[in-house]
Amino acid sequence: MRNRLPLRSMQEHITTASRLAALISGAAALLWMLLIVLLHFVKPQLNPAVSMCSEYARGKHGWIMQLAFLSMATGCIVFVFATWPYLHHFGSILLSIIGLSIAGAGIFVTDLVFTANENTTRSGNLHNIFAAIAILLFPVMVTVLSTDMLHTDIWSQAHSWIILLAILTWIGCFGFIGATVRTGRGQGGQNKRVPFGYYQRFMIFTLSCWLVSVTFAMGLY
Repeated sequence: MRNRLPLRSMQEHITTASRLAALISGAAALLWMLLIVLLHFVKPQLNPAVSMCSEYARGKHGWIMQLAFLSMATGCIVFVFATWPYLHHFGSILLSIIGLSIAGAGIFVTDLVFTANENTTRSGNLHNIFAAIAILLFPVMVTVLSTDMLHTDIWSQAHSWIILLAILTWIGCFGFIGATVRTGRGQGGQNKRVPFGYYQRFMIFTLSCWLVSVTFAMGLY
């Protein structure tokens, strides 16, 4: 286990490049959030209660959602480079996998949310695989890196926020998974009364807020 530097030594040890990379990562994650909000106005025909954010990548102006995916993927990968010298590498490797999975989810356009299994496309199936990897790994990664950050002076001013947001990521992910199961997707039930879209948006909000918070906390340290 790497020994932690005291506050003064750690502050001197952080390079300008690492701080800049952290700020770029935070800006990329923030852009992802803003683009998703924008798409609610660009494509008002999609009901946010019963649609996935990834459905904004379909049809006209779909490139905006793909840009959002690329922005979030960039934020994850850049943060790995920013924190590699200061955090244990297991959490950073998880974040790398998440970043690549988000990029994959952006490259492959999803099917409509209630498409029957026999009518799904290769692109839609690959999107679901990449998205599932990112969703399932994100709270685990957050827990690993947050625990490490609580023992690192860089994030000493944001410890309370880190704990709160780490808890919210688990709530967001479990809430979305539970809502998805209740819809009966792919099982013929397809309960469209479950507002799973709101659960997904809350999950995205919690995950994004964690990344934005820890990146700017590092960049402004």
